[in-house]
Amino acid sequence: MSAEMLEFDQIETYLACPQKWEYTHALEIRPEENTQSFDRRRKLLRIALLTTLNSEEGSSEAAVQTAMSVVDRHWDRFTDDGLYLSDRQEEFDKSVTKQALQTYLENYWDDHLSSAVKHGTATAIQVAGRTVKTGVDLLSRQNNGHFVVYDYVPTLRGITFSHPQENKADQYLTQEEYSGGYISSILRAELAIRGVSEDQDVDTTDVSYVVVGLHESVTTTDGSGIDGVAVEPELRDLTEWHSEHSESNHELLEATVSNITQADTTIPESWRSGLLESTCRYCEYKDMCKPRFNWGVEF
Repeated sequence: MSAEMLEFDQIETYLACPQKWEYTHALEIRPEENTQSFDRRRKLLRIALLTTLNSEEGSSEAAVQTAMSVVDRHWDRFTDDGLYLSDRQEEFDKSVTKQALQTYLENYWDDHLSSAVKHGTATAIQVAGRTVKTGVDLLSRQNNGHFVVYDYVPTLRGITFSHPQENKADQYLTQEEYSGGYISSILRAELAIRGVSEDQDVDTTDVSYVVVGLHESVTTTDGSGIDGVAVEPELRDLTEWHSEHSESNHELLEATVSNITQADTTIPESWRSGLLESTCRYCEYKDMCKPRFNWGVEF
């Protein structure tokens, strides 16, 4: 592979499973199953938020109206009849999406969005001879000059916890423990903090990284499951993973980028059980995966 730009999505896939990276990025095999509902919802939420920011609304109320209009206009592009068993399910899903945006915009407009420096942008750093890039949904600058990167997801599923109890990057490097997709959120935070630090010419201690689960908590208030939807976001600050384990995080980034450049899809034997119990179970390539077939054969 060339030494050109490398999107972090490739690193994320590789960390989850090197074989999945080969199917997804090297061979570009498109799975038959519809597994993209989570990605579709994330894209719609991001489009609604970024369109609202582009409109430069002056209040949270006006921002909410803009976001609701975006969801109505784009809903059909980001959904599929096959995702739902009934119309009521789709109505509930749409209500959750709208309520998630409304709750976030009403509660965090002043703290997050009104101080935005950039949105819908990206940052990059040099790693192992390649330029590695990750998206930045929102970059905000607080009154004290501190920068905060906000990335938006529907839920925090697959995002690591805020406070490090152990060095996950080192465990991954030594093959002590398979961390699946969780380690990728740590490395994305590392990349974003280093990249914004370079872009803004500030120390990394002046940059934080926060993931926003826009509809982390969903309840119904009237029992119908359609109209009375209550949605609460959850913010998860991953900055401590950088401040405590930056060196190991960067070392893992370098090792992963090198493996991708060399197209090395070796899966450590010690990861087998972790892969089978987590990533393999939900992988869209599980029915064609060579390592999985081999693991299932016993002599």
